[in-house]
Order: sequence, then structure tokens, then C-alpha cells
Amino acid sequence: MLFKGENILHFGRAKMKEMRRKMQIIFQDPYSSINPRMSVAEIIAEFMIVHKTHPGKKAAFQRAAELMDTVGLARRYANVYPHELDGGRRQRIGIARALSLDPEFIVCDEPVSALDVSIQAQILNLLMDIQEDRGLTYMFITHDLSVVKHISDEIVVMYLGQCVEHATSDALFENPLHPYTKALLSAIPEPDISMRTKEIKIIKGEITSPVNPAPGCRFAARCEHTMDVCRKETPPLLLRNAASRPGETSGGRHFVACHLYCGENSPT
Repeated sequence: MLFKGENILHFGRAKMKEMRRKMQIIFQDPYSSINPRMSVAEIIAEFMIVHKTHPGKKAAFQRAAELMDTVGLARRYANVYPHELDGGRRQRIGIARALSLDPEFIVCDEPVSALDVSIQAQILNLLMDIQEDRGLTYMFITHDLSVVKHISDEIVVMYLGQCVEHATSDALFENPLHPYTKALLSAIPEPDISMRTKEIKIIKGEITSPVNPAPGCRFAARCEHTMDVCRKETPPLLLRNAASRPGETSGGRHFVACHLYCGENSPT
């Protein structure tokens, strides 16, 4: 597990505590990830007190109030408890807490999947505004491709723990290469009546055991393009020229792990 080229799994306790100030996480469930016995201000100030980033608790709580302003949480909620707030406000607490140590990198673990659609848009816009203001890097984990398209610069598509495609957001949506990616994109609902005849690629077959996966491509049992080699060899992740076929557009570096494209490009 690398951060700026350093394997953080080799760090000792003191070094890891220092690194945690640079890396934070926003959890999927905005309720179970915060302490129900602490007030909003206490939750946001907790990390600053632990890491002693301010000269005393008073300064930490003042900074917590400023972070509440940053995430759009009214200061009147400073002394209320999480169960008194709705999901959107709880998630704003989680965002404020993640920002409290001024990190460089934040893991967003499905931060909007537990929220209503209208609240999702507010939280996504907030995250993007904060990213622009602070120059943050997000690793945004989600199963919602409409969210992916809205927020991501680069996308990695995973299947049973393996990367099957990696490209810029524009390249992936304009020209998906892997059969799994194509099926995912075809399943996105289109709020347009003219698209009612759109073909949806239905993925059939049984999912390979993630505990003891069979040899070869992990998507082979569900892929309509499966060849003999797919069940024998795991396809390498290859760099593919996005404009190498008629009709394809150039969208930057585009990687795909599929035997349909093996032999056409050199491995990375």
C-alpha cells in the first residue's frame, strides 16, 4: 500500500500516526461511523485534540466551528448529538472531521450511497468545491456510475478485486473496452423517452468465487466473448491506444485487462 511512493504497511506506530494527518476517510454510513455519545463539535474536534494540532481544546473547538461553516452545517448544531440530525447533516459531520487535520488525500468510501438523491447532489457538489479550494486528492469508491462520471477525473473499474479497465473519465464513457464495463454503462437509466429502445447488456452466469477464484479471467463465466484462453490465463493490464480502431476517439491513456485486446499493444 503506497502513499507518495512509500509503503505505509512498513511504518511503525509513531510514523503511522504522523501519516494519518495526511490521509483521512469519509465512511459510507454517516451514523455508525461517528460516536453517538459525542456532540457535533466534539466529533469534529476529536482528531485535532488527539494530534495536538492546536494549543488547547478551546482553539480546537473554534476550528471545529469554522469547519462547520465550510461544510454548510449551521453552528447552532454544535452541541446537538448525531441522532438528532438527518443523514445529510451527519455526512457533513464526517466530511468536516476528515478535513480537520488538513489532509492531502481522502478516501471517500461510498459517501453518498446511504443518502436520498437530492441530498446526494448537495454532498457531491460540496466535495467538489472543497477539492477545488484545497487541492485535495480523492479516491472515490462507488457502484453508482452516474456519480463516477460527475466527480471523477480517472476511473478504475474493478471486478472481484481485480482491475479490468483504467482510463480517464471521458475516455471510459466515450469508448468502454472491457465487456464488464460495457454492461455497467448500458445499465445506467436514461431520463429520456427517446432512449427507451436502448439495448441493455444483461450479465448472465454465476459469479466466480472471490475466496477461491478459478484460473483465468474472473469475468469469463459471465462474458459473452469468452475464449479458451480466458479460462486458462489471467489477462494482463495493457495500455491500449484509444484511437487505434475506426470510430474510437483519443481520450488519453487507456488500460484494459481482456484477452480480446492481447497482442495488439505492449504491456505497461
